[in-house]
Amino acid sequence: MFRMKGSSMVNVEIMPDGYLLVDRSKRPKNRSIIVAVYKKSQLVRRYNDRDVNIRLISECPKAIYIEVKEDNFFYVYGVVTNVINPL
Repeated sequence: MFRMKGSSMVNVEIMPDGYLLVDRSKRPKNRSIIVAVYKKSQLVRRYNDRDVNIRLISECPKAIYIEVKEDNFFYVYGVVTNVINPL
C-alpha cells in the first residue's frame, strides 16, 4: 500500500492522502497508473511507452509530462490496482 501525496493525479480521482494498492508483480502496460522511482523520487503517474522514450504523465492540468531518458535513474515499483480515497 502506498499513500498518495500531492495532486498530480486528481483528474483520475486519486486524491491527496488517498491510499493506493500497488501490485509489484504486474508489468505496466501502456496507460497504466504506476508508482515509480525517478531520479530518487517516488512518483505516481500514467505510464506511456508508445514513443521512443517512456513518458510519465500527470493527470493534473498544471503539470507536464516527464520523458525518461536512458541515462535517468528510473524503475517501476508497481502498478496501481485500486484506490481508497479519504472522505
